[in-house]
Amino acid sequence: MHFTVSAEIVGTPEEFSERLGSHAYDLVVAEYPSPDWRETQTLELLHLSKSQIPLIFVGGILQRQTVAEFITRGAYHCIEMGRIGHWGTVREQQAPNTVENRGARHKKELDDSTT
Repeated sequence: MHFTVSAEIVGTPEEFSERLGSHAYDLVVAEYPSPDWRETQTLELLHLSKSQIPLIFVGGILQRQTVAEFITRGAYHCIEMGRIGHWGTVREQQAPNTVENRGARHKKELDDSTT
């Protein structure tokens, strides 16, 4: 399987909302904690956009309670920087879903935006 990896970095919630409205993404990776962002603001903005993009939080030390809250609110996964080697497992779990459903997901988002 071949694929192209690209990234866009946003610094503010406003930039994030703007990008969500103008581009199709397969994955969002968010730093936690992140300056100028409320704790679950990334999740809130994803929900408001009605997109089904998986969100992974990456942080220094993530408390179990924080991880549980993020997952409960809709995050796909949380990874500590010291355990970044777990990224491969997350990527393997996500890749088939992303590749197989990319077209269907984007079509659904387009259909939803026109209704």
